[in-house]
Amino acid sequence: MTSALPQELIDDIVDHLHDNPSALGVCSLTNPIFLDAARTHLFRAVSLSPFRGAAKRCAQLEDLLANDPALTRYIQHLRLVEDSSIASAWLRAEVSLPSLLRRLADARSLAGLYIHGPTSSSIVWNVLPVVTQAAFIDIISSPSMRTLRLERVTNLPYQLLHSIGPFISQMVFLQSTLEEDSELRSITARVERGVKTCVPALSLASVQVETAYEVQQAGNVEYLLQWLAQREAHTETMPLKQLSIVLRTRGPDTHDAVNALLARCTALESLALYPCPDYSPPAAFSAVDQAISVARLSMLRDVTLGGAILRLAPLGVPRWLVRAFELLPAGVDHLRVDFVGAEWRAGASGFADWEAVDEALGAWAARARELRERQQDAQPAMLLQPITLSNSTQIELRGRGIRRMVLMGAPPRQVTLCLPAELRYTMLGYERLVERIWLALPRLVTPGVVLDVRSGPGRATTT
Repeated sequence: MTSALPQELIDDIVDHLHDNPSALGVCSLTNPIFLDAARTHLFRAVSLSPFRGAAKRCAQLEDLLANDPALTRYIQHLRLVEDSSIASAWLRAEVSLPSLLRRLADARSLAGLYIHGPTSSSIVWNVLPVVTQAAFIDIISSPSMRTLRLERVTNLPYQLLHSIGPFISQMVFLQSTLEEDSELRSITARVERGVKTCVPALSLASVQVETAYEVQQAGNVEYLLQWLAQREAHTETMPLKQLSIVLRTRGPDTHDAVNALLARCTALESLALYPCPDYSPPAAFSAVDQAISVARLSMLRDVTLGGAILRLAPLGVPRWLVRAFELLPAGVDHLRVDFVGAEWRAGASGFADWEAVDEALGAWAARARELRERQQDAQPAMLLQPITLSNSTQIELRGRGIRRMVLMGAPPRQVTLCLPAELRYTMLGYERLVERIWLALPRLVTPGVVLDVRSGPGRATTT
């Protein structure tokens, strides 16, 4: 049976049903002209989770692909979830998983692999069957791969990094660790021992790294950072554009590895840095001077500075923020200071340090003003984005007289200051916090700013 409609129009009709599996199934059974487009959406993303009977669904999928191997090419994204509270290590126990992974690896059509370990523990790489490990490595090294996300997967082999496919552009390591090898903990040591350290990830543009909470579980994050720095030194690789590093714990050389990586990332456009609470400024940023303050990071436009743990001691987190502000290039368009998700420790004894943050931000604003006056930069659409205190409370700073803001030196185009809700219960007090922000406005914006404070269903507006 043929259709008078062009195939392109038929495909477009089916595309509008992309989020309706039942309708897609009906289309695939109605007429062969719908089959290819329907299968593209039905099989595009496969998720195997214990919440939906992962082991059974894995076996069913393997049987389906074994009976019709042509279906394999439609699968572009594979998400594997492990949860010890729901099922008992199905990734390790399910006998059909290795053959399914091998089938996907051989098809070389997978574009994204996402592995999520249990929230209370992790997937231990070296307890997985050898055939499963080999299939994972082959998938990761496939030229079809574009995205790799490993969340709470521990004891990963160094080989995995050196096997990353040439076209993977996004890599996410969340609380995942590399194997602990006391003799080969660094790139230098592996080179000296004659171990292969190639950097095949030619297209990597976005990297997100977050360490575990405990030092004993932090793994060798330094090796990962060194590997990224080595990759940046290769002329044939695409430079990193986006980098996010969240350090909840650290080893003895973690900060040095971060600084060395930043020194190599000359094309960064977006940087998010959440250092450990034991950063001891200004020494911790001594190596960053050459990385951030010089003009070779002129591409940097979006910066997020925060902390995984907010510790307001007399020499607390705000002190390193001051140092960071001093080193930021003046061309940044969007600055975000984020402590919303931080673990709260200690009281407000060190809150006076936030005054130094305010002063440093003002000094940076002056540098930004000079730069923008010289470059005659475009007018910012909005100066300050919402300052989030909790899910129900926001302070919005809305600027008027945009043209005058540029002339007065508004720091970036957007500023977002995110503080934890616990600040409402400190010695400073919520009202004093609002007052301090309000009094600080003249140095950041022009007169005529509206301060909109939302607390629950009510709203108070000050002009």
